[in-house]
Amino acid sequence: MILVRYKLQTFLTLILVIVNLFLTRLPLTQILSYEFCAVNGIILFLIFALAGVKYSQPGELSNFLLLSVLKESLKFFSAFIFLPLLIGIGSTLLQSNCPLCDGFKFYLTITLPSALFGFITGVTIRLYSKRFFYFITVIIFLLILLLPLVEFYLNPQVYFYNPIFGFFPGTIYDEDISVDFKLISYRFYNLLFFMIIVIVNELYYRKILNKTKAIIAIAFSVLIFIFLKPFLGYSTTEGQLNNALNKHLETEHFKIFYSGNYDNKNIEFIALLHEYYYEYIAEQLKEKSDSKISSYIFENEDQKRNLFGAGKADVAKPWLNHIYLNYNSIYETLKHEIVHVLSAKFGTTPLKVADNFNPAKIEGLAMAVENDFDSYTVDYICKLAVDSGKKIKITELFSGLNFFGSVSSLSYVFSGAFFNYLINEYGIEKVKSFYTDSDTKKIFGKDLRELENDFYSRLDSVKIDSNKYTARLYFGGVPVFKKFCPRTAASETKKAWKFYNRKDFTRAGELFEKVYEYSKSYASLFGLQFTLANQKKNIDAEKLLAREINNFKVTPYIFNLELLLGDAYASVNKFNEAEEMYDSLLLQNSSIAYTNQVQIRKMFASLSVDSLKHYLNETRKRKLNMLVRQNRASVNYFAIPTILDLCESREELEKIIGQIKDAVIVTNLYSGYAAYKLSFAAMTIGDYESAKQLAVKSINKNEINYLSHAVVENLRLANWLYNFSTEVKSRFKYQ
Repeated sequence: MILVRYKLQTFLTLILVIVNLFLTRLPLTQILSYEFCAVNGIILFLIFALAGVKYSQPGELSNFLLLSVLKESLKFFSAFIFLPLLIGIGSTLLQSNCPLCDGFKFYLTITLPSALFGFITGVTIRLYSKRFFYFITVIIFLLILLLPLVEFYLNPQVYFYNPIFGFFPGTIYDEDISVDFKLISYRFYNLLFFMIIVIVNELYYRKILNKTKAIIAIAFSVLIFIFLKPFLGYSTTEGQLNNALNKHLETEHFKIFYSGNYDNKNIEFIALLHEYYYEYIAEQLKEKSDSKISSYIFENEDQKRNLFGAGKADVAKPWLNHIYLNYNSIYETLKHEIVHVLSAKFGTTPLKVADNFNPAKIEGLAMAVENDFDSYTVDYICKLAVDSGKKIKITELFSGLNFFGSVSSLSYVFSGAFFNYLINEYGIEKVKSFYTDSDTKKIFGKDLRELENDFYSRLDSVKIDSNKYTARLYFGGVPVFKKFCPRTAASETKKAWKFYNRKDFTRAGELFEKVYEYSKSYASLFGLQFTLANQKKNIDAEKLLAREINNFKVTPYIFNLELLLGDAYASVNKFNEAEEMYDSLLLQNSSIAYTNQVQIRKMFASLSVDSLKHYLNETRKRKLNMLVRQNRASVNYFAIPTILDLCESREELEKIIGQIKDAVIVTNLYSGYAAYKLSFAAMTIGDYESAKQLAVKSINKNEINYLSHAVVENLRLANWLYNFSTEVKSRFKYQ
């Protein structure tokens, strides 16, 4: 018996060491982090469940059952419980500068409890099973581990709480995760459940309960555990989500759920957008939904993360006929998510998506129909990527999970442009067949490599103004798998911003600085610079940016940092350096947004250096007033998008649009862009007549540029709202 146990322990030790050494070679799990601890929670649950079975010999034990088994397996327990921790610590110290504190917290709240719960599970199975107990252990392990798939399929949520791995933040990667009260309370909830199992086991072991009653008691405990989960906030049902977002608006094709105090005209416009995009997409796909689509609009990222799971990303669940949106990003993502839902009509698999759950197909179709990447068409932005040396092989992109191996913007753009080519060349019906069947030879008469060659040949004919700086802005990032300490950095940065918002700038600055030291993240540097500026430490802020900006030369953050550095130079009276930085941004011309911001600064600098400093240091309201005053004599088109962004109320927007709309004359890209932005702003407040007038003005027939497609689409929307909004609104039902 001792030899058998020794062999088991040696075998399991070898497996545990090999797996953990392998984890240290992978992104995200190479350090003591959430991912490392969650994976080890899964491994140790199974190992300790098997050990619980092996070391449980009920006829040989005395005293309390669990304590007796623990005593028998104490050496095994103590050796295995700390082995992954030591490997994780060693790997962290050797491969990174990441702090160990969060890793310890995750190990304490995820990995250690999972080992204990696995052990109790194994002891329980051995107690009631006379045969096949190892097989039963593995089956029970798989059932518990895969239970979240049931929640994912039936419930709105994409986050999961589970006894084996503790917590999973969402199927859409979200960097912000920490050991919070909810996770700790869930582990205590797990502990309570398993202690009930221990008590039932003890009663059966002492023959106070017979086997049938004990098994019924355990089964009843499991059902109660699952039943109470949503009521305690560890899962989210559709009913709970409907109640949390307690304001409802029903349209012809949607049930819209939202909360918060929003302007009625704005909610009305959002509902109209739902109907407009539905009509457009249904026509493009030649499909209609059999029932009304549920659209959930969350107030902010925190509410969405708590109720749904993916705080930053907007998501669709086609099989549920649901879309989940953040209020602040709805205009950018609504059309894309409706495509996902309507594509369920020809989707496959139980989730009604592309065959083999192919992400390039799922997102490629949505991108092609949406055809809007920050006002660029997918063809334009894809050609920009190719010209900048970012070309991707389509055969690889559409294979397995390679979609996630590149910067996300590249994967989305190339898959979208490829689908756009297929739609234009072969028609939507064949593309729908390709969505559910990868046999391109049967569908298109060509294999994927031939289609790739044809696609790039057609892309060569697309004419664009190539700009390496614009390419860097959109494609200069790195996949999250290559970031340093992303979980800890995101969590600590969020905590620092809480200090900042409470005006505790000292603690905020200390935490931002600490995060930047080990992560070199843009978010922490940005926060530290703002903290120093608010403490009037302008010289320190300027020196910080001047010293660190070269770390971001090839990232998309460089342009915002250059703008901030120019502002920092101005704040310490280095006006020559500030002007050089602003002029550099103008020459780079990475985007119209940065060009406009520089023009605003140069406008105030031309008045006086004090005017520039005054503008940079003012509040939102005063900045708005300063910009409006500068637009009274003549329209400064570069200032209009910022003026609109600074408006926080319907009244402010109405006043601005009323003052400017008649004076707008479009002669170039910048005036066209201003008219385009004014038109959309007018839509949001329900002024569809002004929106139409401005949309017409925004189309400059004398100049063809990247904005041409966007302004035409905007005019179509304005015309639809002007002609049909009253009729469509007559079918709205508020609850």
